[in-house]
Amino acid sequence: PRLGGTGRTWDALVPAVLTVALGIGATTAVFSVVEGVLLRPLPYPDDGRIVRVGPTTYSSRDSAASFSDRGYWHFVNNNRSFEKFGAYRVLDSTAPLTGNGPALPVEPGTMTLSAFEALGMFPQLGRLPTPAEDIPGAARVALIGHDLWVNRYGADPSILGRRINLFGVPWEVIGVMPAGYDFPTPDVDVWIPLRLDPARQNFGGH
Repeated sequence: PRLGGTGRTWDALVPAVLTVALGIGATTAVFSVVEGVLLRPLPYPDDGRIVRVGPTTYSSRDSAASFSDRGYWHFVNNNRSFEKFGAYRVLDSTAPLTGNGPALPVEPGTMTLSAFEALGMFPQLGRLPTPAEDIPGAARVALIGHDLWVNRYGADPSILGRRINLFGVPWEVIGVMPAGYDFPTPDVDVWIPLRLDPARQNFGGH
């Protein structure tokens, strides 16, 4: 249509332009989601070799169900397909982090040592838990996120060896994870060993 002339030409043009603009916006939004979830590589070394394994329960057939301790160790001990087999768990609620200022609600995550190794992610400062620290009854150790280290502790390297209080008990800080590390969710601020018990015999309802 011509842009000069009567207002009717503009009236016909504006809805068409808005329709095209909305179409482009929607397409861009969809592509952003697809690119972020499906196309963009995971921020881990060898990301194309990382897979998630989940059990199916008789009651729900939910592939996102959790392994029991015994189920996890069964797969570890009988694994013939994976170079590393690790486990993680996100707790359902925040916990108060105390010490060095007022209480701060943080979201803890728990991971086995082998889960860190499977992702190929290591602390920028300090170390991962040892195998002896990833078993029931071991000394309590923790890793903290980069943002928590900067915002709460002023990026002080002497944070290593310091004790923080989480769940009302002290944990020794052994490492600081690199900036941008957000597994298993971006909300996790502190990681502690998962400590799955190989002596438990209950497989659960799988």
